[in-house]
Amino acid sequence: MPTVAIIGRPNAGKSTLFNALIGERRAIESSIAGTTRDRVFGTVSGKVISYLLIDTGGITGETENSIEEDVKAQAIASIEGADLIYFCIDIREDITAEEHEIISLLRKKKPKRVPLFLLATKSEKMRYEDMLGDLAALGVADEIFFVSAQQHFGLYELRMATEESFIAHGFQKNEDKKEDDILARMCIVGKPNAGKSTLTNLLSGKEVSIVSPESGTTRDQIDSFVSYEKQKYLLIDTAGVLKKSQMNRKEIERYSRLRALSALHRADVALLLIDATEGITHQDQVLAQEIVDSGRGVILIFSKWDLARKTNREMILGEIKEKDRFQVEKTTEDEKQKSVSKSAIDLRARFLRQAQSRFPFLPWAPILFLSSVEKKGVKDIFETTARLMEERRKKISTPELNDFLVQALSLHPPASRGTKQLKVKYGVQIDTNPPSFAFFANDPDAAHFSFQRYLENRLREVYGFWGTPITIEVRKKSKKNPYDNK
Repeated sequence: MPTVAIIGRPNAGKSTLFNALIGERRAIESSIAGTTRDRVFGTVSGKVISYLLIDTGGITGETENSIEEDVKAQAIASIEGADLIYFCIDIREDITAEEHEIISLLRKKKPKRVPLFLLATKSEKMRYEDMLGDLAALGVADEIFFVSAQQHFGLYELRMATEESFIAHGFQKNEDKKEDDILARMCIVGKPNAGKSTLTNLLSGKEVSIVSPESGTTRDQIDSFVSYEKQKYLLIDTAGVLKKSQMNRKEIERYSRLRALSALHRADVALLLIDATEGITHQDQVLAQEIVDSGRGVILIFSKWDLARKTNREMILGEIKEKDRFQVEKTTEDEKQKSVSKSAIDLRARFLRQAQSRFPFLPWAPILFLSSVEKKGVKDIFETTARLMEERRKKISTPELNDFLVQALSLHPPASRGTKQLKVKYGVQIDTNPPSFAFFANDPDAAHFSFQRYLENRLREVYGFWGTPITIEVRKKSKKNPYDNK
């Protein structure tokens, strides 16, 4: 798939254009310059050729800010890897020093074979065409377009010219392509600075997200593809989820939280990163519940496991040193190693117990331990996701499900609710990914929540459904029983 990179100075209208072209609000739009930091990826479904669109962070002048330098580095990487470049300039303002610096950067970094379209953004009317000569004088554009993303002015012409450029450069048309199957779409979520971007880079094997000790660095969704054991996965890195009290003070972070939660609905599996140096917090619990409510599979991952082990080791050695001060016989090195090894086992067990206590609604969720520094646990993530997807796509035939239902009801008949007695007649599996079931009864209002929970527990005992929520509905029995014809 050919790639288009959108570049420009901060607040030149790049994110608004990106969202208008892909047809959804994926990049954050704000009047605050510098809102986009990471590259944001989206697909434009063209009439003849579809292409990958990349929204980059605004390129600024010389700066000592490390994050702004990272943004610039990612923009340069996009320029060097693109098949076509959109250079956005706010037509309502004079050409700035930053834009002259971008022009200089393009002359150094842009491959000669790559065409460049100069986009005069925020151009609501054609009255700006008298500035065509000034834009052409910049000497970098192969073509110039006047566009208004908000009013969708000029976007059709831009799309057509983009597709024609790709056809001229020999890219395959949509009808000639065969799409690869994606085994799973994995959404990486968690608190700010829990290690999400580090994990994205580790899983993908390249720098696709900015990694910084400053919390809240990632503000947009970052999509990247990765293969493992001949299977393709889509990774969706998201902005850290902040507390609501913090969001009220920070408008952009509030938008980021909405993007992070909406990303769950694009995913099959959520990788919930929990900072092992802090343990499970209330924020982690709330986010876990939101994952379950969204119907996504969930893998609980304790990140920064190397730091947690190091802290635990230092604590044990400190305790031994303190005890040796008052003992005649000092602890031997062998005894120290045994104490440290036993403590490491106890540490893992302690985290497992904490997860069981803090996530009582997730007894079926797999738990992994990740050290990004040591690159330990990455293989487990892929293998666990593959197994989890098998569970989410599991299908139970209607006859088998009804045999299960007869046995479940004989072991635990539904309790009456007042004068109402629930009588469940039959059930069907209505969907997969996530597994969803409908059980038909005489009076759904008589179905107590505890009965639905009992059916879920029995389904898990018999069929597994490891790592995924199960949806159970009790519906009004129809006049015609579809199971009678099975």
